[in-house]
Amino acid sequence: MGSHGPAYAKRSSAESKLFKPECTTEVLADCGHSELMNAYDNSIVETDRFLGATIDWLKAESSRYDTGMLYLSDHGESLGEYGQFLHGLPYSVAPDVQKHVPMVSWLSPDLQKRENLSGACLRASSDKPYTHDNLYHSVLGVLDVHSPSYHADADIFGHCSAVASAQQ
Repeated sequence: MGSHGPAYAKRSSAESKLFKPECTTEVLADCGHSELMNAYDNSIVETDRFLGATIDWLKAESSRYDTGMLYLSDHGESLGEYGQFLHGLPYSVAPDVQKHVPMVSWLSPDLQKRENLSGACLRASSDKPYTHDNLYHSVLGVLDVHSPSYHADADIFGHCSAVASAQQ
C-alpha cells in the first residue's frame, strides 16, 4: 500500500510499528508532529520489509531465471513542512520532500552477467540523481526490449554495461 496519507497507521503491520506512539487518525491536525512522523516512518519500515521479502524471493528464483527488481516511489510526502501535508502540489512549487524519492534496484548475479554490468560501476552510480523519465528506458534496456523510443543515455544501467564491456 505504500506510504500514502493521511492514514499512515493503516500502512504498516504490527511487526513494523517500531516508532511509537503513532498517529492513528486520518485527521492530521489532531496529531502531534512526532506521532505523525512515527506513523509515516512505520509505513517506510513496512515498505522496507516488503522490498526485502521481494529480493529474498527473487534470490530464490534466480537459479531458474535471471531476476531483478527496480523500485521507484511515485512521489514523496509532506509531513507539515512549511505547513504542507500529503502530496500533489504542482512540481514548480512542491517542496523537495515531495519530489526527491528513493529508487532501489537489485539484479541477480546472472542478470548482471547476462547484461555485462559492472557491479563497481552500479555502486559508483548509486548517488547520482535520476528521474522517473529514466524508468522506461532502464526497464527496456535490462530486459533487452528493442524499441525506437528507447534512449540509451536515459538507461541507468546502460553506461555500466559499456564500462563492463570496456574492461574486458
